[in-house]
Amino acid sequence: RALQPFADLVEPSSVDLADAIPQLLDQKPAMIVMADVGTIPEQVRPKLVDWVDKGGTLVRFAGSRLAAAGNDDDLLPVRLRSGERALGGALSWTTPQPVTEFPKNGAFADLAPPTEVTVTRQVLAEPTPDIVERTWATLADGTPLVTGLKKGKGTLVLFHVTPEATWSNLPISGSFVEMLRRIVQLSRNQGAAVANAEAAATSLAPYRMIAADGMLVPPTPDARPLVPGPGPLPVTIENPPGLYGSETGVFAHNLLDAASTFAPLARPNVSLPVTTIQYAFDESRNLKGALVAAALVLMVLDTLAVFWMGGLLSRRPRRAAATTAAALLIGLGALLGHADRARADDAKPGDTQAIEDISKTCIAYVLTGEPGVD
Repeated sequence: RALQPFADLVEPSSVDLADAIPQLLDQKPAMIVMADVGTIPEQVRPKLVDWVDKGGTLVRFAGSRLAAAGNDDDLLPVRLRSGERALGGALSWTTPQPVTEFPKNGAFADLAPPTEVTVTRQVLAEPTPDIVERTWATLADGTPLVTGLKKGKGTLVLFHVTPEATWSNLPISGSFVEMLRRIVQLSRNQGAAVANAEAAATSLAPYRMIAADGMLVPPTPDARPLVPGPGPLPVTIENPPGLYGSETGVFAHNLLDAASTFAPLARPNVSLPVTTIQYAFDESRNLKGALVAAALVLMVLDTLAVFWMGGLLSRRPRRAAATTAAALLIGLGALLGHADRARADDAKPGDTQAIEDISKTCIAYVLTGEPGVD
């Protein structure tokens, strides 16, 4: 029911996976949804894996059967721990977990987190080094709620809860519909424009642009609709890199292609002298001493101007010379005193040790007091 408003649904006539999966694959769907499927029959597994590699999106939901079946490396985005975790039960020390902000690298990055959703049971993912990159939604304790993985040209997605409201109230929330709609958008995006007459005549409006920090942002006023055509589409100021289309389907207009490589800039081979300047480090300078010195000089000049306007410099040469010398000595003494204090303030005990410590990588486990961060 959550998919009906924005997708054409096809259901197999058989409940046997050995017959149902081939029936679905014959329909050439963009996305297949599986609810708590434990073991996929071996005779249809290669066909399903090949369908994903060629651009299909496989969405799976957890459940008791999946938790007991073990890992399926080819058709799951992450490795799973055996069994499931219960939260808030009579024999559990933990409470039901809410959903936190969606990770910026996931498919739900620009969606509002469902604050009313809680999870009482879930399947846990193995804490691998790349688990953060594969996590699309997390709970407050940091465990994944939705994970995804790009496989070939397709995508594997796993909801770590059941599709009905037994493990979580997510399936009966409005956010669940938006999350499924976003996955449908990804399944429709094949990553290349179709070069036919109908597509060529249709322009794609700017949907999301890539900012300088790599995040998706609303399009700028300068962005113009993208007209698909044969061959690669150039990136211009009118068509910057980003997503073009609408909520029902988007086309990724990439800055680089799969063959692009990054290499360090080579030092130019020229006869002129070349100076290498590092810009990645902090080159700021403390101007406090110079500004104070300039202020003291101006104060001395102002004092001399007052003396001159009062006639002290013209009427009594000796007194004027003494006054000028006294003013200069006062200003010079204040300047030297402040310079000493500035040097004393800049040099603190332990600076040498601090510089030595930050010049090498240190790994530590620090308790912050925030359960999600810890």
